[in-house]
Amino acid sequence: MKATEGKLRQRLAPPEGRSSRPRASGTALDAAAGELAAAARERRIEAICASYLAARRAAAGRSAREIVDRADRAAGEPTWPVIVSAFARRRCYMCGDGTIPCESCRGRGTLNGSPCPQCDGLGREPCEFCGGAGWSDPDDTPPEVRPFAARCRLARLEKELAWLDALPDASRVRGRRLDARRRVELAGRLLRLLGRLRAPPRVETGNGRRQAERFAAAAQRAEGLLDALGTAPPTAGPAAGEGDSAGE
Repeated sequence: MKATEGKLRQRLAPPEGRSSRPRASGTALDAAAGELAAAARERRIEAICASYLAARRAAAGRSAREIVDRADRAAGEPTWPVIVSAFARRRCYMCGDGTIPCESCRGRGTLNGSPCPQCDGLGREPCEFCGGAGWSDPDDTPPEVRPFAARCRLARLEKELAWLDALPDASRVRGRRLDARRRVELAGRLLRLLGRLRAPPRVETGNGRRQAERFAAAAQRAEGLLDALGTAPPTAGPAAGEGDSAGE
């Protein structure tokens, strides 16, 4: 994410453009920009998003460039990359991380000593609101921020694909004894990745077909690992000699 933000600082600027609507008073916009600057300095994701949306309403016809310029002056540093990063990292309102505990087994993964049939022994289920991705709806991001936030999310997805590639094959996971806590943790991360692969960030890359094929293959691998986790033999604690967990 830091590398992506650095590129944004070098290559991107807040969009220009004005509206024919009446202008807001400078006092109202300065106040809104001040709140945005304070949130940006403290790197508070939800506060940054909310204050930027409030500044847009206060701007009433001024350009995004002017909003950000005022926030820059108040913050004493560039705020546009921070705004983009905040919207990229903004989480689903309903779940926060893409998954929810299984209602049947209350997140344990087992029911009466056997794998829970509701969650297939995973202990987690995808959030119906975000499809398991854990991200806020892209349509909740302002249009001038949306393409840049999507690129940041795509960069994050690439890192998660590298993590997926480093996991052992499903056959090895199926035969490995994992403690209940680690099983649920790994299942949650795989479910979140699967949700993101099924609805990836919308970015024009010039190799859409190749990217779609790559994401489909990764989704198939994630599904296989989730199936293996559901059938892996349970244990109350880490098995002797296992060392590092399957997800690291």
